Amino acid sequence: PLFTASIPQVQALFEEVKFDQGKRAHILTQFKKYISLSNHDVMIMKKPELDRFLGEHALGDKRHLQRNDLCYLMSGGHNFVTIDQFQLLVTLLDFDTPHNITGASGQLRLSLIFKYFDLRFKGFLSHDDIQRLFSDLQSVDHPDEAMPAP
Repeated sequence: PLFTASIPQVQALFEEVKFDQGKRAHILTQFKKYISLSNHDVMIMKKPELDRFLGEHALGDKRHLQRNDLCYLMSGGHNFVTIDQFQLLVTLLDFDTPHNITGASGQLRLSLIFKYFDLRFKGFLSHDDIQRLFSDLQSVDHPDEAMPAP
């Protein structure tokens, strides 16, 4: 029930977004800015650190909302994400990433959105899940500013 992306899907996504060393270095800088120094050698970001990053760069203060936890979804149920999982999440949330529904970007984004809103991992979006999704869409005043590249 958790979010998964195969290596070929991730490679296709990064080709689609023209992911280069400059973007990787920028994401690595953001990652290191939010993790504790004790985790620099193992390159993991704990859930509170990811929550702080997402609160400042992507989701705002959505802690009161009922959604599935992005750290849990991306990590396979752990309380931390690796640099690779963080890189994938940031790429999927970035508004500069194209949303091609027949390509890796669209397929992975749609899968992540589904997993994020499917409370209790039922395998479908209930009426309440869809209401939460539409509520979130309506709360974005300026979509172009909702997830600037970190």
